[in-house]
Amino acid sequence: IVSRTIGKTTLPAYTFAMSLDNKVDILRETFQLASDHKLQACVDDRGPFPFTTQGVQEAFQLQQSRQVRGKVVVEIQTMPDEPSSSNVH
Repeated sequence: IVSRTIGKTTLPAYTFAMSLDNKVDILRETFQLASDHKLQACVDDRGPFPFTTQGVQEAFQLQQSRQVRGKVVVEIQTMPDEPSSSNVH
């Protein structure tokens, strides 16, 4: 948080902190579980919210309500089902 507060008089309203212990064995196990598709993100079922003024405001209101059941997601861009031929390398 220190780097975000240099030259500011107040702390940010929201921030993100990685809470994973940085011990090598824990990191290896976590990355292996992710690689094996055994980790699943907990995402609030009321989203994703559209990347519009109203959608972002609704997402922040939900976050502020503290009634969230997982991560609040704002969809910035819809991902295509299959990559187009111009994106395939």
